[in-house]
Amino acid sequence: MYIHEAIKAALHKGLAITRQVPGNMWDEAAIVPTNTSDCCFIAHADIEAARRMKLPIGRRWNPLAEDLIADDWVLTDYIKSADLMSVIR
Repeated sequence: MYIHEAIKAALHKGLAITRQVPGNMWDEAAIVPTNTSDCCFIAHADIEAARRMKLPIGRRWNPLAEDLIADDWVLTDYIKSADLMSVIR
């Protein structure tokens, strides 16, 4: 689906989104959209692995043009927005 469709669904369900592009950063990354001044978070797709590895969570993700026009966005339940918020707050 397109990013705007994925974001609407993610916000409704409290989930993150990722792209189905094998062999690049999207294998391990997910985006959590928000309506806050933090904008969109980018994090390791497996929040528990990220905690163990002490990986930072990025704020204010800046997508590439390619990301904005892609139609391969999917919801991921690796990260639920409540889980992410518990890590960053």
